[in-house]
Amino acid sequence: MRYDELIGQVRERGRLDSREEAERATRAVLETLGERLAGGEPHDLASQLPQEL
Repeated sequence: MRYDELIGQVRERGRLDSREEAERATRAVLETLGERLAGGEPHDLASQLPQEL
């Protein structure tokens, strides 16, 4: 999935008012998830995300 598509879906599904809000929410969720995943899972997840993230 491309970055623009992902952020658009986050904005739509989260009913957020702006792209900036969707970007902040996406980064916050991914950072928190990365802190909670074990072993190589954060790297595995990151490898599947758009490079901008």
